[in-house]
Amino acid sequence: MSPPAAAAPAAKASPAPPVPTAAAAKVAADRPSPGIPTEPRGNGYSIQVTALAGRDEAEVIVKRLAGKGYSAYLIAPQAGQPPMFRVRVGKFPDRAAAERVATRLQREEQFKPWITR
Repeated sequence: MSPPAAAAPAAKASPAPPVPTAAAAKVAADRPSPGIPTEPRGNGYSIQVTALAGRDEAEVIVKRLAGKGYSAYLIAPQAGQPPMFRVRVGKFPDRAAAERVATRLQREEQFKPWITR
């Protein structure tokens, strides 16, 4: 009689991938797409060009402005805030520099921008 066969070691079960919750899916949907610039670090003045409920439309404006040489970026909505995507330009060291670019945006791009800190 042969000795009993040793039981094969149980395979370690890999953890199941996390199941996205509705809240996690919403946060992911609110983030800018890869390749869309987000707010640069540091202090300074920014120019808000527009605020839109639709991410896709806001990203189109960011791309258009960036293609024209503006330092455009997108700020996604914060949790608990209204779902508005803010399109902004620059971080300018002083208000005068921001005002010059805001005037150009108004004249050349027909936006009604405002300066923010």
